[in-house]
Amino acid sequence: MEFALRRVYGENGLFLDSDDRPGDPASPMNLDPDGFFGRAYASLPGLLLGKRAVHGHFHPRKYQPLEVGFRTAIIREPVARMISHYFYWKTLPPQPHQLYKYFVEQDLTIEEFARLPFIRYFYTRVFFGGMNLSDFDFIGTLESLPHALAVIGKNIGHPLEFATENKGDHPQYQHRLSELLGDSKLQRRLADLFADDIRFYEEVRDLWA
Repeated sequence: MEFALRRVYGENGLFLDSDDRPGDPASPMNLDPDGFFGRAYASLPGLLLGKRAVHGHFHPRKYQPLEVGFRTAIIREPVARMISHYFYWKTLPPQPHQLYKYFVEQDLTIEEFARLPFIRYFYTRVFFGGMNLSDFDFIGTLESLPHALAVIGKNIGHPLEFATENKGDHPQYQHRLSELLGDSKLQRRLADLFADDIRFYEEVRDLWA
């Protein structure tokens, strides 16, 4: 998506924001939400001077005070997103991220990983907590990416080209993914764990399909 937006807005017109670590329990956003967002609101005019769009992984509350032309997001089916997240973290070198450190130190299984509140409620509490669907103009899904890109492109006045498929870099990802998706008992347990996020995903899908 970043590449597609760069083609539309250019290097200088796109502001990238992926450093706040909403999923890290020890991030400033989680330790002191009011202080974090207050400082963010004060800094936005300078940071966004000359920018035409913002893209990244951040809590949307950070930009809520701004009047924007089109506020959007793309999400993935929660269980599939969690599995991808798990194997992605398996490929990373040491990170200054407390949840990642715990993940490595405890050598969590995929089900243990899924039970972590910051993972289990990744949408409803971590990235969209305190927000309403009415705060957005559109939320698309990765499973219907061509439709999502068409809607976003129409609303920003530029078609978006994005054909890269994320298959994961972990050497066993595809094999383990097939095993996990084929384990019906595990899938039922994961569906129970992710019930809140699945309802959120389904509401998004039904609203903007």
